[in-house]
Amino acid sequence: GNCMVQVAAWSAIRELANSSTNLRVLKKLQVEKRLVETMVTHKFNEDVQINTCGAIKNICVDPGGQLLLMHSDAAYYVLVAMDSFPKSQKIQEQGCAALRNLAASKEDESRLMNLNAAQRIIVAMKSFPFAENLQEHACGALFNFSFLDESKSRMVRLDGVGTLLSTMKNHPSNENIQDTGCSVLWLLAKNPSLKLTLRNLDALGYIEQSMTDFPYNPYIQRRGKGAIEAIQSK
Repeated sequence: GNCMVQVAAWSAIRELANSSTNLRVLKKLQVEKRLVETMVTHKFNEDVQINTCGAIKNICVDPGGQLLLMHSDAAYYVLVAMDSFPKSQKIQEQGCAALRNLAASKEDESRLMNLNAAQRIIVAMKSFPFAENLQEHACGALFNFSFLDESKSRMVRLDGVGTLLSTMKNHPSNENIQDTGCSVLWLLAKNPSLKLTLRNLDALGYIEQSMTDFPYNPYIQRRGKGAIEAIQSK
């Protein structure tokens, strides 16, 4: 249908998906099928893609909604949107948020890694280093992609660690970024083969800085300490 109608409709659905009651209705209406159809039909319309990616992000908060979207190839079309609009900060931001919420399990993580989702997120982080919301969602996505050893090694090869540390450096006062950054480094440090890389990139310095800056954040303190111990261990 008409692009302007689609933009308005998906903007409304995106907001409606913030409520669990509305989500139940949307699932009955098979919103995930309509969503993918719209993304395919209007793949060159930036506003449609911003709102459909935003709708995916919100629908995924519901576990049933997340499951439906993973089965409907929504992740693939989020990545197509991000590839098609590399200079659109809004699409990159909503795309990172959608991918973050789509990665709800190790199985999802594996599927998303095979679609090169981590690579796309790292590219977005490098393209918009000072876009705070984008960086928050991107760090959250990297955290969700850091549970499988294969994913961890791949992320390091893609310069994911260097990119993450740059984000921590660029956003020193953002507690969410520092928290998630320390959490990603903690997960990566559990893999013995990555310890040398983390040492060489001075991950310890960034973690110690976060711990100093946020002394009352339990996640930064606990995971930061765990990461430091793992990186320093023989």
